[in-house]
Amino acid sequence: MDYIMNKNADNIDDTIRNLLKRDLPKERKDEWFVKKVMNRLPEKRKPTFSRPELISFVLSTLILLSGWLWLWNQFNSEEMLTYSSLAMGVTLIVMTFGLLSAIAYPILRRG
Repeated sequence: MDYIMNKNADNIDDTIRNLLKRDLPKERKDEWFVKKVMNRLPEKRKPTFSRPELISFVLSTLILLSGWLWLWNQFNSEEMLTYSSLAMGVTLIVMTFGLLSAIAYPILRRG
């Protein structure tokens, strides 16, 4: 039974193949045809971030996380706030928003 089905499937494939060869128009032999068609295609979408950018974002995120963890430990170990810990907190906030904007701007611009 399987042999008969496979034979019929091959026969149907051959029939469709021959039908398409007979009824479809032949390809053009114009040497500029391919270039014309390729020029009409939309450009290939490029990734938003390159590999070096992704690596730098990951490293920057790790550095910021370590800074935030260090600051958290400083706040927990000190009995009162110091100017250096507040300055470090403000610096980390600015750097965090800078990194977030560097990541979000290309995404929103492309959007």
